[in-house]
Amino acid sequence: LFRSIYGQNNNTNPSYQEYYDFFNSFINPDSIETFNLSNTPDFYYILDKTSSIFKDSTFSPEDTLFIKKQILMGRKFNWIEGKLLGAKIINGKEIHNYFKKDIGDGWNKYYKKYKSGFRSYSLPLFSVGKSKCVVFESWHCGGLCGYGYILLYIKTNGKWERKGSYLSYRN
Repeated sequence: LFRSIYGQNNNTNPSYQEYYDFFNSFINPDSIETFNLSNTPDFYYILDKTSSIFKDSTFSPEDTLFIKKQILMGRKFNWIEGKLLGAKIINGKEIHNYFKKDIGDGWNKYYKKYKSGFRSYSLPLFSVGKSKCVVFESWHCGGLCGYGYILLYIKTNGKWERKGSYLSYRN
């Protein structure tokens, strides 16, 4: 089925550089703020069966298949230090280890080392023509502190513009 939609040429898959270019396009190089980022892309809320991103008319059935293919391929991806402007990359397994026994004590130990919370991003997941994109972004700052959004972007005149969000949570 993928061959009939995309042909045999696999060049339509986003490159790793496109992932970084997407996020870096929102950062002003003259005022880069440093932030902690888990190296592991977070797809949980996009994969959640209640997610409405695949239920409206924004994405065609072909787009939906292409996005799901990107999620499968993206599970092996890790964010790399120095590629995403301002990001201090933290190993996702290390973050998990802080919190697996006691969340409160885990945050104390985490903050002692890293001084501020951390972000998690999914990969930007593009439509077939790469004119639309969804991305999950979250901020973690304590046991009952944080937020997360699935954001929709549309490329207009060569620039990505946020057009809406599908899901959010806030602690």
